[in-house]
Amino acid sequence: MNLLEKINKLSLPVTILIAGFVLGGFYYLSQVSKQNSVERQQRTELQAKETAEQTQRDRDASERLSKMFCVEEAQKNAVEMNKEACQRGGYCLKGEGMYLVGQYENSYKTCLQRKGLE
Repeated sequence: MNLLEKINKLSLPVTILIAGFVLGGFYYLSQVSKQNSVERQQRTELQAKETAEQTQRDRDASERLSKMFCVEEAQKNAVEMNKEACQRGGYCLKGEGMYLVGQYENSYKTCLQRKGLE
């Protein structure tokens, strides 16, 4: 009986010790899972922010390019309108590639409106 009494005396502390390890393991794993979830959420938010910034940069570049094309189109239209005015005998500037500022501005504004930039 002496051996049986020793086993009975040790079984409760061993059971408590094993239960402590099991509960500690579960707690540790839940904390690791929570940390991974937080890191994954932060990565997702960072990627979304970077995507939004890239989209804005692309939009800005597209707008600048469209405005550049409007400058070229407005100059071409203003030169043509100046030539037509000269042919009709109206007020015009003589010389190759010359145009009135008002003709350019009107053409430029029209182009911007057509492209939805103004």
